[in-house]
Amino acid sequence: MSFKIKVDDELCMGAQRCMFLAPEAFDLTEEGIAEVTDAGTLTLEQAEKVAYECPNMAIIVEKD
Repeated sequence: MSFKIKVDDELCMGAQRCMFLAPEAFDLTEEGIAEVTDAGTLTLEQAEKVAYECPNMAIIVEKD
């Protein structure tokens, strides 16, 4: 199953939990907001875990 990961810029507070859990897939912008850099390095299960662990629920996993 394929999926996409998005970060809601308005919800992200830059807690960096995503970067801790999946540094190969996330980075911070100059504004301190998380961004997806390489979603292809994650499995669906890993992506869902990162989304679940986000303190502001700013990470969205969309299944195709």
